[in-house]
Amino acid sequence: MDELPEVAEAAEPRVSLAVALLVGAFLVATSCGTRESAAVKPSQYATQVLADGAVGYWRLDEQQGQRAEDKTPFANHGIIRGGVMFRQTGATLADGDSAIFFNGRTGVITVESKDSLRMGNGALTLEAWIKPAAIQTGEAMIVCKGTSGVWTEYGLALMEGVPGYQSIAENYKVPGGKTVDVGVWTHLAVTVSKNSVLNFYINGVDAGSVTAITNHVITSSTQPLTIGGEAVQTNMFMGAIDDAAVYDHPLTAAQVAQHFAAAATKGSRP
Repeated sequence: MDELPEVAEAAEPRVSLAVALLVGAFLVATSCGTRESAAVKPSQYATQVLADGAVGYWRLDEQQGQRAEDKTPFANHGIIRGGVMFRQTGATLADGDSAIFFNGRTGVITVESKDSLRMGNGALTLEAWIKPAAIQTGEAMIVCKGTSGVWTEYGLALMEGVPGYQSIAENYKVPGGKTVDVGVWTHLAVTVSKNSVLNFYINGVDAGSVTAITNHVITSSTQPLTIGGEAVQTNMFMGAIDDAAVYDHPLTAAQVAQHFAAAATKGSRP
């Protein structure tokens, strides 16, 4: 933190005790009023995510610095690297939460691999709000664990602008192949169960399911988890990301819908 510049102390005039008390009372009242008006309401969205058992939850409301705080008890804090911009208007209207913009080249958040982020039971949920700046060619990783294809344990991605899931050398897109809107917030979630069945959700609504042709949709590894791209700076995402979360179990359709509703939005929005 930058040090405040030194200010020369001025001689203090003498005032009566009565005047001093009146001034003090005024300052206390003004200060208390300011704090009350500036108070931020508790986030219904964050409360819902934590209540549903996230093992990693990054609100991405940092204003500066290199630490991306994990709000869960597992303390999977990340390191913010490269080209990012803080204080972006966030996706959750009710609490004024901000977001982080990733430049699509170097901006990424890296989280050390821990047991809580290694999915050994063939089940998980990946969730995030995204606001793409463009439809990118190839893959753009939103939340993933692993590096460069064959090392990817799991990943929520856009594939030519279509929401999808990446693991090992496999990738699965939302059935129908509809791309997300550019320049507006969209809520995405994908669940995996029995290491083979994937369910996709867009803005709280079931967007279709896929049954994998193999039984290693999730493959445990010691690779880091990343937000906004891969740790080796490939498949980078360009746009804003907010409220990224990972769960070690599949959320139900009702839970995903509750999350979307808790953000107080009505579909994609600027």
